[in-house]
Amino acid sequence: MPEINAIYRDGPHYDRLFGRGHVEFWLSQARITGGPILELGCGTGKLSIPLAQAGFSVVGLDSSAALLRFAAGRNDTVKWIEDDMRSFNLDERFALIMLPSNNLGHLHTPKDFESCVSSVKRHLGPGGAFVIDVFVPDLRLLLRDAEEEYALDEYDSPDGQGRVRVAARSRYESTTQIVRTTTIRRIDGQPDLVGSLDLKMYFPGELEALVRCNGLRITNRYGGHAGEAFDESARSQILVCESSDG
Repeated sequence: MPEINAIYRDGPHYDRLFGRGHVEFWLSQARITGGPILELGCGTGKLSIPLAQAGFSVVGLDSSAALLRFAAGRNDTVKWIEDDMRSFNLDERFALIMLPSNNLGHLHTPKDFESCVSSVKRHLGPGGAFVIDVFVPDLRLLLRDAEEEYALDEYDSPDGQGRVRVAARSRYESTTQIVRTTTIRRIDGQPDLVGSLDLKMYFPGELEALVRCNGLRITNRYGGHAGEAFDESARSQILVCESSDG
C-alpha cells in the first residue's frame, strides 16, 4: 500500500479534513444486505460508527494505526483492524463489504486491484455485496498547472489553535493515471505542515472492465449517493457488485 504522509495520520485533523461521508447512502445499502459489514479504509470511522449505531455488526479496516486509535476512542462496538486492504485475512464473512470515500484510488496498479478483489471475494458471504464508491475523474482538474496552488479545505483546528487552511498542488501522470498531490496545512503563527497523497484515477470504462475481469458482476450502478442514474453528468461512480465465481 502506498505510504500516506503524516498529515493523514493525525486523527483529529484528518477527521476535520476528510470527516464528511454519505452516511444515508451506506445505511440504505446496509438495510438491503443486512450485516455483518466490513468497511475498507475506514479512517476515523465516519461511516463505520453510524452503521454500528444503527445496530449493524461492523468491522473497520485501515492501514493507519493512528486513525484506528482515534476511531476506537470514539466507539468501542466496531471491531477495528489494522491491515492492508489488498491482503487481509479475517475469520469472518460479510453481507456487505464497502470500499467508500474514493479509497479505490489507493490501489495504484492492476495487481493492487486484483489482490484487493481477491481478498474481498474470500470474505463475501453467500449473496454478499461489494460496493465501490469513487469519483469520476475530471479532465479539467487533471490538466491543471502543476505549479498552481489551490484551496483544498478550511476548518477550525480541533485543538483550538484557530482556523486551519489547507492548500494543494497536483500533478497528473498520464502513464500511471496517478495524481500526485502536495498539501500544505497552514495555521497562523505556526510553520506550514507539508504532506502528500497519491491517488490513481479510475475512468468508468476501465473500472467496469477491471471489475468484470476480476470475477465480479455489477448488479447496480449509480451516479450519485441519492441513487441518481449513471450518465454523462455523473460525478460519482458507485458500483454494487457480487461475486461471479461459482
